Amino acid sequence: MKGIQALNLCSATFGEKDVVLPFASQYNCNTEDLQYEIPQLKCILDRKQSSGQETPKALIELTVFLEPYKEVFHQMLKVCKIALALPVSTATKFFYAKVNQNCLEKYHD
Repeated sequence: MKGIQALNLCSATFGEKDVVLPFASQYNCNTEDLQYEIPQLKCILDRKQSSGQETPKALIELTVFLEPYKEVFHQMLKVCKIALALPVSTATKFFYAKVNQNCLEKYHD
């Protein structure tokens, strides 16, 4: 979960390589490319903010922001999409596990 938090622009750990890279490597992302993409993304976001332009605030906004630049930030976009999908898939697994448990208890009694 620290890896997902490090992709949140409001987090103090946003873009920290020592947090993002291990998370990305778990999902077979090219961490060599990602280590160069992270500082470039931070520079772009800083420039936008210093010029008064609106910057993404949430992970989903960052993902949408990166989409037009997917050839340049290919690995960063991939990691963001993984991070967006994980909570849903984890919650779905929990939901189905709970439903199955309830069904077993119902029929076991």
